[in-house]
Amino acid sequence: MLLVQRGWVARNFLDRNEALNEASQNLKSIEAKQLIQDAMKDSFYVIRAKAINSLNPMSINEAVEKNIYTIAKSDPSYMVREEAINAIGALNKEKYKNDFINWSKDSSYTIAGAALEALDAIDSVASYQIAKVASKAPIKKRLNTVVTKLLTKYGDESEFDFIANKYESLNIQSEEKFQMTQHFAALLMKTKDADKFKRGIDIIVAFRESIPGQYRTQTDPYFNGKVLGEILKAKKQKGENELVKLVSAALPVLIK
Repeated sequence: MLLVQRGWVARNFLDRNEALNEASQNLKSIEAKQLIQDAMKDSFYVIRAKAINSLNPMSINEAVEKNIYTIAKSDPSYMVREEAINAIGALNKEKYKNDFINWSKDSSYTIAGAALEALDAIDSVASYQIAKVASKAPIKKRLNTVVTKLLTKYGDESEFDFIANKYESLNIQSEEKFQMTQHFAALLMKTKDADKFKRGIDIIVAFRESIPGQYRTQTDPYFNGKVLGEILKAKKQKGENELVKLVSAALPVLIK
């Protein structure tokens, strides 16, 4: 606890970062809590974001919540604002609904995505309507992930073309494509149109096959078990036998 006890006096980044790491492991300490609050006002955005992320939103007091809300509104860093929105979003408080709606239209895809996800926890109807509007424009990063998730969660196969086109266009090396895969699979579980369903399966298979050979032992179990295998299970339960055949054709014999 030495660094924490010395307070927020270390002025170089490495020392401040080390002190924050120590404080985040000692959240019951009054000194640690104060250091984290000081870190939320640090001149470096990485420290500010890390300080907010270290907090348990359910254990913060009213004063800290107010500070985080102010940061969510006006911090110059989109990364810090995202962490602040995540924190107040975890509180599921209706009073922030209008803020989440307004922030979901932010020019930063990261901030907009965080706000839309927070809104969904308190008003799923509003979040779905915003997601449908957002899907009509070019979107990226977290907003794309959240919009896709909401359209998949609340929509039906009428959303298929948007989601399929977006998923197919993503770079195979992007984390975003991996994150979107299970959302896309969830949509295919709802899809009854055979042509759309086949196209969806083909897109997932193309992604699976595009992974470099040296990584396939790690990724194939995910695609075959968690993605295609779950689609197969859902279609069998629904008795959609023609679609069962389509997804079965994309799986190794042992999975079927």
